Amino acid sequence: MTTSQGHWSKHVWRHAAPTLVLFSIFCIGQHHSLTLASSIPPLPPHMANHTFLFIVGSHHSGTTLTDLVMCQHSQITCLMDTGEIENEGQFLQNLYPPAREVGGMMGYGYREGNHFTETNSLVSEESRNSLWKTWGKYWDKSKKVVVEKSPPHIIKTRFFQELFTPERTFFIGVMRHPLACAHYLYQNSLTKHHPPSLNRCGDNYVKHWLAIYGTLLEDAPYLKNFKMIQYEAMTSSVESATSTLKQLHAFLGLPAETNLEFQAPKGRRALLGYNGDHHHIRIRISKPHWRREFEGACNLKSDYYKQVTSRYETKLNEFGYSLKDIDHFESPKAFEKYMIHPSS
Repeated sequence: MTTSQGHWSKHVWRHAAPTLVLFSIFCIGQHHSLTLASSIPPLPPHMANHTFLFIVGSHHSGTTLTDLVMCQHSQITCLMDTGEIENEGQFLQNLYPPAREVGGMMGYGYREGNHFTETNSLVSEESRNSLWKTWGKYWDKSKKVVVEKSPPHIIKTRFFQELFTPERTFFIGVMRHPLACAHYLYQNSLTKHHPPSLNRCGDNYVKHWLAIYGTLLEDAPYLKNFKMIQYEAMTSSVESATSTLKQLHAFLGLPAETNLEFQAPKGRRALLGYNGDHHHIRIRISKPHWRREFEGACNLKSDYYKQVTSRYETKLNEFGYSLKDIDHFESPKAFEKYMIHPSS
């Protein structure tokens, strides 16, 4: 936030605080959210007949799998064949820099300027049109739901809701144990030659994970349509995956269409057979499989890991995970009101 923006914000808050407080109380009673009145015109007709779905979460949390599985529905279209990494919309647009340029995968969540809300200076009809033009060329506009998936947008949800209106904007958050999300750091044998990247036992990743999900938790009351899913719960059984998908379809107001393929715990990836065709998706059903490789990179009995555990355990428990028992997961208390609970 610039100095001028800061002075402006203080001025507005000082004079508008009573009104905003009363409005927030009204919103809580009426809609269970803190959504404020829009500052830009309504959606034009060519956008208003669509639902805008944003899939967000930590990197490697399962956002890509969720994106592609959702895209199997006959009324859902995703960003496909864009030529960008994982077809993420953050790399296609030119309104704001992608996360890799403003902190990187383990730093973007710390920068205040990366957190966009409905008061961001980029909120405008021009910004909305720019994103529609950029992303829209890859969407099948004959379909009702258009999807954008970029993990770092986890701290920009309120901004997108303001652009595309609370009524037409939906969010799916994806959670996974932070050490599982950091699996790429220690699963590659090449990292064994770079001890500095491993000797912190996930410290940096857990800290950043807590920061971005903490921001999402603060923003959640402002979101009119938001659901959270837990990767471990969704992939624990065929029944859980199928149940999760059905509930997500219902969340979007769509009839259930379950066309999932599953595989046994053999193989390395949760997403197999994807070669540009989003109708070839397989979900790997298994228990957490990354512990052995993490233990190979970090001594769980070391004093340093004990310090990491002491530093983050209590907070991480609120999100359903543990560093003392890294195989354990449970429904996150912090997001309980937003959770989709699959039947098993």
